[in-house]
Amino acid sequence: MGRQFLSGLFGALLLVGSGWAQTVRPATATEILEVVRESPATVKVVNMWATWCAPCVEEFPAFVRLQQQYDSSQVRVFFVSADFEDELPAVRRFLQSQGVRFSFLKQGADDAFVRAFSPEWTGALPATFLYDMAGNLRGFWEGKTTYDQLVEQVQKLLNR
Repeated sequence: MGRQFLSGLFGALLLVGSGWAQTVRPATATEILEVVRESPATVKVVNMWATWCAPCVEEFPAFVRLQQQYDSSQVRVFFVSADFEDELPAVRRFLQSQGVRFSFLKQGADDAFVRAFSPEWTGALPATFLYDMAGNLRGFWEGKTTYDQLVEQVQKLLNR
């Protein structure tokens, strides 16, 4: 993947919380994982979500809070929407309501996308993936999470 693509994505990711229009970038699992691996953060958190998923919507503020509580050199949260492209207006409205400027939009066949993230992932939403500084998967779970659970898992990785 080109450096220009990665630079553009990192630039968009830094704009969390601004009042500007929300950017939703379609990307394959391979593209998303490359951006995650290239991130200089010590811990990288990937949140798989969708606007039609009630537990996803309920837990979303915990991920926003997590990103706000840690310096971006320590923890970086990546949002990946599983919504369909025709649901982009709803995705953008939701991101704006949460103060989030950027999210990936899942692109590609479901099975291949799921397998790329973890062979243990059933594809259920919400799903959370934790990566270390080198981009190695260090934690994964399906289902709704809380802010306290996120902090506990992130702290375990930060304290390694």
